Amino acid sequence: MVERAESTLIEGYILVKTNVRLFQNKYPDHLHNQFKCCDPNCGVPLSCSVWNDKNSKMEPYFYISNHNFPHIAGCKEVNQSEKQNRVDSDRAYAYKCIQDKKLITLGNAVQSHGKKATSITENVSEKMPKATFVKSADNHSNLTKNKQNRISLLDSMISIYNDKSFNNDSEIKLDFNFQLYQNLSLESFKTEEEFQAYVNKRNNREQNVKKIKNTHCRSTLNNLFYMISKDLPFNEFHIFYGKAKFWEPVKYPGLVYVFFSSLVSNTLNNDKKLKFKFNKNHLNDYNKKIVNEALKNKSEVEIYFQGAFSEGELNIYMIPLTLQNYNSICFKLPS
Repeated sequence: MVERAESTLIEGYILVKTNVRLFQNKYPDHLHNQFKCCDPNCGVPLSCSVWNDKNSKMEPYFYISNHNFPHIAGCKEVNQSEKQNRVDSDRAYAYKCIQDKKLITLGNAVQSHGKKATSITENVSEKMPKATFVKSADNHSNLTKNKQNRISLLDSMISIYNDKSFNNDSEIKLDFNFQLYQNLSLESFKTEEEFQAYVNKRNNREQNVKKIKNTHCRSTLNNLFYMISKDLPFNEFHIFYGKAKFWEPVKYPGLVYVFFSSLVSNTLNNDKKLKFKFNKNHLNDYNKKIVNEALKNKSEVEIYFQGAFSEGELNIYMIPLTLQNYNSICFKLPS
């Protein structure tokens, strides 16, 4: 559950749970399920609890309208309690998939959340967005499905990996779906230059994703998790992890570079440097606090990254499972 949501009818209107009754009196035709997540990178459809029971003693709150479309990994609106509930749910689902020898899919359900306001009489739950899942390497087809169980939180896989009761050498079926940019037209942009920049970014992302080799495979968690070292595999999906320190340039506040303790100046055996960075301003409050404390104290943090690394002319660069680096990264305080 979240404490605020954006109306899908009144563009830019953000409603906090304490003002729900006042909002209902002002907009009596607004329905309980005509809301979405305030995080622009998420935007999943939300509904408001006890909307029709105005005499309820329960305080209203907002919840996801369809459990097949949860908040994306890294959503800034999700609190730690809801995140932990999702981790527990994902873990139970993964254990059942492993037991039944079914496929475990990692990745966000990519949704198209249009900004165009709907009519006050329309029910947005009847216009649920479709999810697009992308395969790469030898299978470049796009799969479009209305319903797909999947694990969207990196924390969930980490929880399973660190569970001593689970055999990390057990073979499991895995599917990794990399998020791609939407195929937007020129009409979606203010200038042709902005449109061309978007096209270049979209094409670059697609080319990078096509390099990834093992997006559909049988493996083990011990093979899936890969500790950062000088001998990094390229163009292979893994959950990479290691202890690291952060550096935030004064000239570019918010931009954080990661330097792994297992590497000397982030240099690999091929003498190229690992370029690992993210924007802390897009992190949720919990992760931002961890990063800021580590920056202040110059202390180590355990960092996990789901995606792949690829070799460029000068550096080794990241190919995250999600579009944004920060949504494919998880931080843990060293135990």
